[in-house]
Formats: sequence, structure tokens, C-alpha cells
Amino acid sequence: MRSIRPTSSRSAAISECRVIAPVLGEALRRSAGLSLRDIARDLRVSSQTVFKWEKGINRPSGDHALAYLEILRGLESLHPEEGE
Repeated sequence: MRSIRPTSSRSAAISECRVIAPVLGEALRRSAGLSLRDIARDLRVSSQTVFKWEKGINRPSGDHALAYLEILRGLESLHPEEGE
């Protein structure tokens, strides 16, 4: 799988979040032992919203994209084998 790279600007970070394979978010979340609800609570969105992001039905945007990317980066640093 593709690794999540650091980005230098807000727009670059949002773009990065939009191109991350949805399955990467799900794989990272699962390997950390987190539920959809855990991620949704941190982002203040519904579990259904996170589910749709992970399935590629929708993509996060704006501040949600930035916050989700930050969570994924943190999970990847804990479980780097999932981001490869």
C-alpha cells in the first residue's frame, strides 16, 4: 500500500487526503484496534460518514480532510507495515 507523505500546506494536505486509497484508512484503523465510532467521535462526524470515506463512496473535505489525514498519519506511525 501507499505511504502517507508529509505535506507543507493546507491545500496539499487536503489533496493528499483525497488521493489516499480508502482501504488504507480502514486497514490502519483496524490494525490499531479502533472502531468506526472511535474515529468518528474524534472527528465529530457520524460512523456512517467514516464508513463512506473508507469505502470510497465519499471523500472528506476541508477541516475534516485535514483532521482525518492527521489521524491516519498517527496510525501509520504506530503501524507502518499497513502504510506500505
